[in-house]
Amino acid sequence: MAFSTDRLEPTVRSRLLLTACATVAALGLSSATAAMAVGPVPGTDTELGGTVWYDVPHDGILAPNSPHVPGVKITLKDTSGNVVSTTRTGADGKYLFTHLDPTSDPTSYYVTFDPSSLPSGTTFTTEYAPGSTHANNSSADPRTGTTARITLTRDTEDLTWNAGIVSMAR
Repeated sequence: MAFSTDRLEPTVRSRLLLTACATVAALGLSSATAAMAVGPVPGTDTELGGTVWYDVPHDGILAPNSPHVPGVKITLKDTSGNVVSTTRTGADGKYLFTHLDPTSDPTSYYVTFDPSSLPSGTTFTTEYAPGSTHANNSSADPRTGTTARITLTRDTEDLTWNAGIVSMAR
């Protein structure tokens, strides 16, 4: 019979999980084994992501039918400029940084979409275009590919840090 912590009060659950993780560590088991044994440690389910898309109408707004851009290199940095993680967009144009472990609550980051990894002959579209929302705008600075400061709290998910690209030939 498996034991579930889902119904415990959050502070009791956190203490139980931290105690269990410390015990697993003392036994010399890996963190993956600990996660399988007791579940994720609070604060490590923080996720950040978004989509890179072709802005065909050059309006700076991500539309449901916008073509996606695979293979764009994305770097997540802390506010001191230290690299936290890197990834690339998938075939669906999406990227995701998972299991972020903010050292404080909240913690701030910057995302940089690497301009050298964009398809040849393209550049970033208008940032924060008129009529857009945070969920459908391009958050990348057109000159640098870097977003504004992103502040996250523990155990949250923000998948709205997008970048649109346009053809330079237009």
